Amino acid sequence: MTRQQVMRGAVAAVLAAAGLNCGGEAGWEPPKLGVQEQSSETVMVPTGITTAARLGQGRDWVKEELRSECVRSATSVTIPLQQANLRFSSSMLREEASESLGFSLEAKARFGLVDASAKARFSRSLTSSSLSVGMFYMADYRLGIQKLDEGSLQWLVQPGSADWLSRCGDEFMLQKEVGGQLYLLYRLDFSSLSARQEFEASVGVSWPAGSVNSQVSSQASRFAGRASVHVEAFQYGGDVTRLSSILGGAAEAGRVVLDCSMTNLAPCGAFMQNAITYASAQGAGTFSDSLNSQPADRVYLFKDWGMLGVPAPVRTVGASVQQARTSLRQLFDQQVEFQERVATLKSGRLYVSPDLRSRLDAHELGVQRNLSLISDAVKRCYDQLTDPQNPTLVNDCVTGSQLSTLVSKGYDPNLTIAALNVDVRLPFVFGGMYQVDDSRSSPNDVVNPFTGTVGCPSGFTAMQFGRIYTPEHRTGANQFLCVAPQGTVQGWSFTGLFQVDDRGSAGNNVSNTFAGGLLNCPMGTGIAYRFGRATGPESLWGVNQNLCSLGTRTSEKMPLGGLYQVDDCGRNNVANPLTGTLSCPDGFATLQVGRVKTPESRCGANQYLCKAY
Repeated sequence: MTRQQVMRGAVAAVLAAAGLNCGGEAGWEPPKLGVQEQSSETVMVPTGITTAARLGQGRDWVKEELRSECVRSATSVTIPLQQANLRFSSSMLREEASESLGFSLEAKARFGLVDASAKARFSRSLTSSSLSVGMFYMADYRLGIQKLDEGSLQWLVQPGSADWLSRCGDEFMLQKEVGGQLYLLYRLDFSSLSARQEFEASVGVSWPAGSVNSQVSSQASRFAGRASVHVEAFQYGGDVTRLSSILGGAAEAGRVVLDCSMTNLAPCGAFMQNAITYASAQGAGTFSDSLNSQPADRVYLFKDWGMLGVPAPVRTVGASVQQARTSLRQLFDQQVEFQERVATLKSGRLYVSPDLRSRLDAHELGVQRNLSLISDAVKRCYDQLTDPQNPTLVNDCVTGSQLSTLVSKGYDPNLTIAALNVDVRLPFVFGGMYQVDDSRSSPNDVVNPFTGTVGCPSGFTAMQFGRIYTPEHRTGANQFLCVAPQGTVQGWSFTGLFQVDDRGSAGNNVSNTFAGGLLNCPMGTGIAYRFGRATGPESLWGVNQNLCSLGTRTSEKMPLGGLYQVDDCGRNNVANPLTGTLSCPDGFATLQVGRVKTPESRCGANQYLCKAY
């Protein structure tokens, strides 16, 4: 594959992403050169925060890295520009943002995302995830072009020297554009894929920067605990130290971040409004004003040395190496996505099950190991590929990039974003409920309607959720919920609970919230099955507790987040088996489904069901 084939599409994409004009529009146009000259140009966006390269500096096209400054001109041609492109009315595509920041999806620079620089950190935050939604905005200022003056060249390395390729590479920087940019990120992180899909279905995910926070705020109560908001600003060029004083939040040079819970989004809204004002204002002390004295390099244009008459050979990279590089970038992106998700879950902004939380440290170490192994393979496909036609070097690259090779060296292929999906409504299917009297007296044992016994169906686990005082035998009894991991076994449908007092005492009747407040099952969901028999604390008579189900096997998930009991006197509290606390998981509403008397304290107790919002 020739450089012309590889770079032609990339040049147009990067120019467009960087806001450079490629046709007859006003502004900078690439030099009008001959066919051969046009076929060997490279456009590159620097990944540094200020200046990274010099006019006349060489670049190795195969390794995609800069070389020495090999030619210099006594003067440079300067073309002034004064153009601003404010992209706040709609969000940018993630790929467009990555290109304009220099971390192209198709280049070696992509692997620089794991660097510690502010630009790399911000770019990592743009990483796509099935469990997050990001909206990106930009203020882009173009201030001028600086071009090598070909009429006054001074050679720092003699053309045709034996070490030319290693010192000067395949191409040189002809010109660069300077200016500055300010990026804004508004990202929603969700606890699960289902939460993200529910949010998108309700309100969509594309709004102007100035109204995005108010749009999210309108749905905040529904997603409390199931989502959080992360905002960032990144400044490229100008006085980057001013950013934190204006926006607040956690700051480093050129980058400011802020996190908000769904119960308090106001700080994130203020952050966005202040950033928009800072990015678009004109006059002394503004972002645009500071760019005039401290512009950054926006875009570099490299040309083949042949343009200056240097007889450097035109090298090509074969299809097998190109494919190996692509495979490594894909694996790399997956691991960066995984790493960012682990960091989000460790921040404490989202609900994480105890089991997953116990594995986050190991996941963090595992993804670091995976990225290190990918880095070693990248060196074989770039840094050590001194001759792209050498069969040994090509084979080292191709073989080293294969997943089987990486796994043999310790790469863990199981570290995927699917392993970090936290949806407490997904993991369980319903297998019925039952009650066991302390003395095993049959009048107060209540069998599981799906087994006919005081036990769970095969494949299900019993979890205690209640402790009650029985009416006939006057003793204690434990109540159990049967659950199983989703996908391991079929369960039964579940459409609510209700309780009926023997004498109709209003104080001990508890309606079915799944049935619009009726003492019955929802229409079309089958019949009520008794699962419990307790004493009502107010009437001192018995109450029957019922569950609603079609009674047939199904693969559907259980639409509840557990049950728990709170004793008025505190001696017979029973924690929610799915959380270990007297509360519901994040994303669930607490609904009373029972009012019983407790055996030890002889007090009343309320039983609660956790229903998904």
